[in-house]
Amino acid sequence: MSDNQLLYLLTVICFVLIIIAFRYSKGFAIVNAVLFCVYNITLNYCLFFKGEYGASLTWWFYLIMLNITQIAVVGIKLLSLRKQKKR
Repeated sequence: MSDNQLLYLLTVICFVLIIIAFRYSKGFAIVNAVLFCVYNITLNYCLFFKGEYGASLTWWFYLIMLNITQIAVVGIKLLSLRKQKKR
């Protein structure tokens, strides 16, 4: 799996989790969608257009870490909201 494929996979997983979050909490999902769009647009722009002299590795690393962090936060929140919904 190449670097960009890993980045795309994490981005898609994060996006799908945010879409699923709309079923349980619209406010939480909207905040996460806006946050997701802001950092992904900014860092992808920097990755592809301002990545000279090895700086693209920095932007790639930030994207990976932010996507993993957001996947964890949204996943944990979805689990807690799902448990509350069952009660």
